[in-house]
Amino acid sequence: MVAPILIKFKAALARTEEGLRRTCSTLRRRQTKLVSAQTNFNNIRAILNELRQAGEKLWSRFNGGKEGALWYYGRLLTSLAAASASSRWSRRSIAC
Repeated sequence: MVAPILIKFKAALARTEEGLRRTCSTLRRRQTKLVSAQTNFNNIRAILNELRQAGEKLWSRFNGGKEGALWYYGRLLTSLAAASASSRWSRRSIAC
Protein backbone atom coordinates (compact mmCIF):
# COMPACT_ATOMS: atom_id res chain seq x y z
CA MET A 1 0.00 0.00 0.00
CA VAL A 2 2.79 2.45 0.84
CA ALA A 3 4.87 1.49 -2.22
CA PRO A 4 2.41 2.92 -4.82
CA ILE A 5 2.22 6.19 -2.88
CA LEU A 6 6.03 6.41 -2.75
CA ILE A 7 6.26 5.70 -6.48
CA LYS A 8 3.76 8.47 -7.25
CA PHE A 9 5.57 10.85 -4.89
CA LYS A 10 8.93 10.05 -6.50
CA ALA A 11 7.49 10.70 -9.99
CA ALA A 12 5.94 13.99 -8.86
CA LEU A 13 9.23 15.00 -7.24
CA ALA A 14 11.11 14.22 -10.46
CA ARG A 15 8.67 16.36 -12.49
CA THR A 16 9.06 19.22 -10.00
CA GLU A 17 12.84 18.95 -10.12
CA GLU A 18 12.82 19.04 -13.93
CA GLY A 19 10.54 22.07 -13.87
CA LEU A 20 12.88 23.87 -11.48
CA ARG A 21 15.86 23.03 -13.67
CA ARG A 22 14.12 24.57 -16.68
CA THR A 23 13.09 27.60 -14.62
CA CYS A 24 16.65 28.14 -13.39
CA SER A 25 17.98 27.87 -16.93
CA THR A 26 15.46 30.50 -18.08
CA LEU A 27 16.36 32.78 -15.18
CA ARG A 28 20.08 32.51 -15.98
CA ARG A 29 19.41 33.51 -19.61
CA ARG A 30 17.32 36.47 -18.44
CA GLN A 31 20.01 37.48 -15.96
CA THR A 32 22.58 37.44 -18.78
CA LYS A 33 20.33 39.69 -20.86
CA LEU A 34 19.88 42.06 -17.92
CA VAL A 35 23.63 42.29 -17.34
CA SER A 36 24.14 43.00 -21.04
CA ALA A 37 21.45 45.68 -20.98
CA GLN A 38 22.96 47.29 -17.89
CA THR A 39 26.45 47.29 -19.43
CA ASN A 40 25.17 48.91 -22.61
CA PHE A 41 23.13 51.42 -20.63
CA ASN A 42 26.31 52.41 -18.77
CA ASN A 43 28.11 52.73 -22.12
CA ILE A 44 25.38 54.99 -23.48
CA ARG A 45 25.48 57.13 -20.35
CA ALA A 46 29.27 57.47 -20.69
CA ILE A 47 28.90 58.41 -24.37
CA LEU A 48 26.34 61.10 -23.51
CA ASN A 49 28.57 62.53 -20.79
CA GLU A 50 31.54 62.55 -23.14
CA LEU A 51 29.43 64.11 -25.90
CA ARG A 52 28.52 66.96 -23.57
CA GLN A 53 32.21 67.52 -22.79
CA ALA A 54 33.96 66.77 -26.09
CA GLY A 55 31.20 67.55 -28.56
CA GLU A 56 30.93 66.04 -32.03
CA LYS A 57 34.63 65.09 -32.17
CA LEU A 58 33.67 62.18 -29.89
CA TRP A 59 32.31 60.26 -32.87
CA SER A 60 35.75 59.97 -34.47
CA ARG A 61 36.58 57.32 -31.82
CA PHE A 62 33.97 54.95 -33.24
CA ASN A 63 34.84 52.79 -36.25
CA GLY A 64 31.43 53.50 -37.75
CA GLY A 65 31.44 57.15 -36.68
CA LYS A 66 28.30 58.81 -35.40
CA GLU A 67 26.04 57.01 -37.87
CA GLY A 68 27.40 53.57 -36.95
CA ALA A 69 27.19 54.17 -33.19
CA LEU A 70 23.63 55.48 -33.41
CA TRP A 71 22.64 52.54 -35.62
CA TYR A 72 24.17 50.04 -33.16
CA TYR A 73 22.53 51.47 -30.06
CA GLY A 74 19.23 51.93 -31.90
CA ARG A 75 19.22 48.26 -32.95
CA LEU A 76 20.20 47.25 -29.43
CA LEU A 77 17.28 49.21 -27.99
CA THR A 78 14.87 47.63 -30.47
CA SER A 79 16.18 44.16 -29.63
CA LEU A 80 15.94 44.69 -25.87
CA ALA A 81 12.44 46.13 -26.14
CA ALA A 82 11.30 43.14 -28.21
CA ALA A 83 12.87 40.67 -25.77
CA SER A 84 11.27 42.43 -22.83
CA ALA A 85 7.83 42.47 -24.45
CA SER A 86 7.96 38.78 -25.41
CA SER A 87 9.15 37.34 -22.10
CA ARG A 88 7.19 36.66 -18.97
CA TRP A 89 9.11 38.17 -16.06
CA SER A 90 8.49 36.69 -12.68
CA ARG A 91 8.67 38.55 -9.39
CA ARG A 92 9.30 35.31 -7.53
CA SER A 93 12.85 34.67 -6.45
CA ILE A 94 14.16 31.18 -7.06
CA ALA A 95 17.60 30.17 -5.81
CA CYS A 96 19.34 28.30 -8.60
